Amino acid sequence: MATNSLVYAEAIEYFQSFATYPQVQAELRGILHDQVKRLYPMYAVCEQYATLRRTLRETRVQVLSQASRAHRDMRRRLMVRLCRPPISSH
Repeated sequence: MATNSLVYAEAIEYFQSFATYPQVQAELRGILHDQVKRLYPMYAVCEQYATLRRTLRETRVQVLSQASRAHRDMRRRLMVRLCRPPISSH
């Protein structure tokens, strides 16, 4: 059996959110080393790839969250302006 190391990177990306990540990483490396022919790139490159993907995903979530808040605030301000009673010209 053979697998591309980028598959390993995507698995590591997922497992990095686990509290037991170091143990899971070691077990996965052991299984891959003993039972699977690894195609390059190397583990270290894949781990950096996984970390980069997680960072980008977290940044994307933060940006979307900030944009949603800004949109919600803008709608709220617009509704306040639209719902004000007209100013009388006495």
